[in-house]
This record gives sequence, structure tokens and C-alpha cells, in this order.
Amino acid sequence: MRTSARCVAVGQVAAGSMLLLEYTPPGGPARQYTVGPYVFPPVQVGGRLDVVYDPKRPQEVSLPERLPKSTRGLVVAMAVFGALLLFGVVRFVTAVLG
Repeated sequence: MRTSARCVAVGQVAAGSMLLLEYTPPGGPARQYTVGPYVFPPVQVGGRLDVVYDPKRPQEVSLPERLPKSTRGLVVAMAVFGALLLFGVVRFVTAVLG
């Protein structure tokens, strides 16, 4: 799922800046996620970034631009396949039940 996260801290490491992001999944407690390092951080404290997380495992977070492109295609393909499968099942059931 995609949601917005707020930058709550910016820390420095040898390779650049690390961001501490906080987001709240629906019905769950606030979670924090560290991302970086950045030479030029995309936000400062208080700024917002979109994040993508797994609703079944909300601790697993990624930035949308860090997802492999094949993952995005896979999600779209799975959604289309699921819709087609559901359509087929509904047609089958209506044909059998008449």
C-alpha cells in the first residue's frame, strides 16, 4: 500500500544523510523507517515522502522509486489477472446456476 511518511529526523553518516521517516498504517501504531544515505536529501525534518509498505508486514517499507520496475509490473499484472479470474468465476457460476 502507498501512504505518506513524515521526516522526523535527519542524521549524518560518512556516506551522506540518513532520513528517519514515520508513517501510520490504517488501524496500526506509528512506524518508523530509516532510508539513505543521500548526498542531497529529498526532504528535511517535517517534510513528507511517499512510501510503499506491505499491509501484512507493515514493517517492510520502501520508497516507490526504489522498487524494481519489474515489481511494479508484477503488481499490475497480478491485479489484472485477479480481475479476469473473478470475472471468469462469476460467468461460470451464473452459467451453472442458470
